[in-house]
Amino acid sequence: MVGMETCIKIQSFNKIYTVVYLKAGPGLWVGFFVEWILQSCYSQMIIMKTEHQGIYDRLHKLYKKHLRRFKNPDSRQICCMWSTHNPPDEIYDCTQMDDIQDEFNIHITENDAFDLYEMKLDEATEFIAKLIKNPKHKKGN
Repeated sequence: MVGMETCIKIQSFNKIYTVVYLKAGPGLWVGFFVEWILQSCYSQMIIMKTEHQGIYDRLHKLYKKHLRRFKNPDSRQICCMWSTHNPPDEIYDCTQMDDIQDEFNIHITENDAFDLYEMKLDEATEFIAKLIKNPKHKKGN
């Protein structure tokens, strides 16, 4: 195993990061990977705090409202705004999406709704920030 070249690809926020290094043993690989993940999470947290904290706070409030309604565990996944015991038949045309659209004055397409359903809160915050900036997603257009 010593001297073996390894390539890892990790997809995050529509970017693929490639890490190439020489493996000197199991401890070095694990140490390198964990350090990279922690740096990545730390960077995301700083970006989120400075750029989109207001969006995150408003989305989190809606998330908590619907989370309590269905008594789901707090996993910070948007899908927990719906029942996890009896998954929804409709994601697009429902109270949760209406609340999000009203809160941010945006129009969410059916495909956007499916994407949003699969995201965690921090990803959804970035996604909503992009929708807000895009004039074609303004409510009423």
